[in-house]
Amino acid sequence: MYCTACGERLEAGDAFCARCGARRPGRPPAPPPDETADVNPLKRELARAVLATGEWRLGLYQAVHEGLTGLPVELARRDDSCSFGQWLYHGAPRGRRKGPLYDDVRRLHATFHEAAAAVLVQVNAGDLEGARAAMEPGGDYESAAARLVLALLTWLESTAAG
Repeated sequence: MYCTACGERLEAGDAFCARCGARRPGRPPAPPPDETADVNPLKRELARAVLATGEWRLGLYQAVHEGLTGLPVELARRDDSCSFGQWLYHGAPRGRRKGPLYDDVRRLHATFHEAAAAVLVQVNAGDLEGARAAMEPGGDYESAAARLVLALLTWLESTAAG
């Protein structure tokens, strides 16, 4: 079986794509983390953001390949409309809302939403070929998503060291 978001080959037991993080089709959503577990809240939020990016990729991929139109471009464009964006702007501890890792993630998160909106504009206009190209490896959307996930993983890794 292959990932429906990026085409990577999936192994039999994989719940998520190792390349892009998209959930394997037919797999139920992961249960929410135990809020009482002894997990650093920053790590938990960053891990959720990595998973959410994969879910965005999968949802957008499905919209493109099914030719869904009338999708809310302006909502997708707003980087504070998703739960991670709300956390970035309002929920992140004040001490974490500064520094190069936060700045990179915030900038790349905004770029990711702009790229998603651009794909939706293409889908809504009937330019499915252009939308698919943006989602292929090296395309604008796929590149924005990959850069965001890398920045999130870098920030997540830095929390393990500190």
